[in-house]
Amino acid sequence: MRRREVISFEEHGEVLAHWHRSGWRGETVVVFDRHLDLKRIHPRQLSRVREAARSGSLDALNRDLPFRDDERFPYGLDNFLYAAADIRLIRRLVWVLPEERPLDARQLGAVLWNALSLLPGHGHEVAATFRAGEASARATVGPLAIEATTLRRLRGLDLVGARLDVDLDYFYNGGARPVHSLADVVTAVSALGLLDEPPTMTYSIYSGFMPDSFRPLGEALSRAMGFAFVPSSPRGRHAERAMEVIAGGSPLSDDALDALTREELLPLGGPGMALRALLCARAGRFADAEESHAQARALGDRATWPAYELGLRLLARQQHGAAAAWLARAEGELVDTIQAHGLALRALAECKRQNFEECMALTARCLEELPLRREPYQLAVIAASRLGRQREAAHARERLAWLTTTYEEAFL
Repeated sequence: MRRREVISFEEHGEVLAHWHRSGWRGETVVVFDRHLDLKRIHPRQLSRVREAARSGSLDALNRDLPFRDDERFPYGLDNFLYAAADIRLIRRLVWVLPEERPLDARQLGAVLWNALSLLPGHGHEVAATFRAGEASARATVGPLAIEATTLRRLRGLDLVGARLDVDLDYFYNGGARPVHSLADVVTAVSALGLLDEPPTMTYSIYSGFMPDSFRPLGEALSRAMGFAFVPSSPRGRHAERAMEVIAGGSPLSDDALDALTREELLPLGGPGMALRALLCARAGRFADAEESHAQARALGDRATWPAYELGLRLLARQQHGAAAAWLARAEGELVDTIQAHGLALRALAECKRQNFEECMALTARCLEELPLRREPYQLAVIAASRLGRQREAAHARERLAWLTTTYEEAFL
């Protein structure tokens, strides 16, 4: 007799190796999650994932720290679905997002469009395949068909034979109570036959997306679904207090930050210094943030996140030249969504400082890599007009009209 138990995981990237060991091939997976864990992975790193899939060693390639930013690990909690599609474990992803207030079809479509608009290199195929209706919004990214939907819409989809995966942060949005009741979720997925096999389940606590007080939700949901529950395997917790501070959004005092640096961040090397740079930036300690960023880079971490954070904060202060410089440092190989957003913001910064030639060069890259974003078209019109290049301004207006039409026709 097959075991009827839910196996839980601490962070979402861990399910990739489990799905592979379980023999998944070309599956439809229904994922309850507050976030779409789909970010581009560089082809060089994807080749490592494929080789590990052939040798059965995918576990070793899962990022050990949620905030590590170097070449050591090809995938983690934020991009494992891209890897799962590339090695053909899944062919269709049904993303069930929380619906705390009713979303109409246009609002649901906007969620998926915006999520995919910062996926570099896939914008043109998304534009060609994007459709939105009452049951879901959908598009194609590489070999993967993606649908965004909500709990009450699930019954409108064909989910015969689908698998189920639950990231428990689906239930959490800062309050003391779950945003959806367990009973409602269990009733819906049971009616669709999604409980014929046990789901995979993830806590997302160590990464700061859910507090430890919600941990009992995993066992409670498993029992409500009719399955035994297997607790997750213990993992080391790193920079626990720092991640709580980042998730909470409140800056630390100087003394608290210095204590946190000594006790949690220095032992982690480059990733720890990158976290310190981020915390310093959020506390307005820009000189310290720059120093910690340099230390992180010297220790081998790319420190993309703090560079992006510094760029954002300098842009808000209208220090456009400095903002552009930091956003350039954040760009890397243009795979992460914040790197993509940083590219678009750098075009804005160059436009604000009236460096229109550089703005035009950056918008040209955006229009190729991120064609679903409206801002680069608008900036291209401004920059080309100020340079007296009316043909290029007219072309940017035409492309913006194409984007608007493409988006609107998806709802017809």
